[in-house]
Amino acid sequence: LVWCFFTDKSRLTVPRSQIKNVLFYAILATALQYSFTYIGLSRIDGSKGAVFDQLCVFLIVLFGGLFFKDDKLNRKKVVGCILGFAGVLVINTDGISFEFSIFGEGIMLLAVLCQTASYFVAKASSNTISAAKLVGYGQAIGGGVLCAFAYACGGRIETVGAVAVITLVALVLISAVAYVLSLMPLKYFPASEISSFNLLITVFGVVMSGIVLGENILRWNYLLSLLLIGTGIAFINRSK
Repeated sequence: LVWCFFTDKSRLTVPRSQIKNVLFYAILATALQYSFTYIGLSRIDGSKGAVFDQLCVFLIVLFGGLFFKDDKLNRKKVVGCILGFAGVLVINTDGISFEFSIFGEGIMLLAVLCQTASYFVAKASSNTISAAKLVGYGQAIGGGVLCAFAYACGGRIETVGAVAVITLVALVLISAVAYVLSLMPLKYFPASEISSFNLLITVFGVVMSGIVLGENILRWNYLLSLLLIGTGIAFINRSK
């Protein structure tokens, strides 16, 4: 929002026609998605959480054509989705289980649905409001809702230290910048094509684990996963 204030001609104003979309985005992308995601992750394995996180790509590709004329479903997009999702499954072959519970996997499914719906809202608003402004208001309003709810439920920050503050600021900046960059291309390209690159999140997560945490990433399933995900993205983006 600070960036918008100094760079956007309209400053912080939002077109009246887009106020509803901004509120929808704030509730779906921030308040509900974050709530469902972290409650769900506390009840399931991390590897399974990564798989659920990529389900939104599959849903966006399948249902994008219902909302946007330039995003019709075809055979190549379906094949690309299958290959990409297979890559996510392959990279998690070491620890994934196939159990399902309402309060674990069920809550993660709600997070996926919220993430998918918020992506469609962002696409619908892309021609009339900048990605930076949408994300800024979305995280400010949605974050305010989360803070108020947490405080009402007894949540408190007991101690405040320099490391904690720096970490929180870094996470805020990373989240804000990442969301803005991921939504900016929606103004020019179909939602299914842009969302397909989210499949790389799992791959980058593995690579960063090797670089930062020193984990062994030279495994057959990691290499196969990269090949499947890369091929899937290529199929989706060459579907015309």
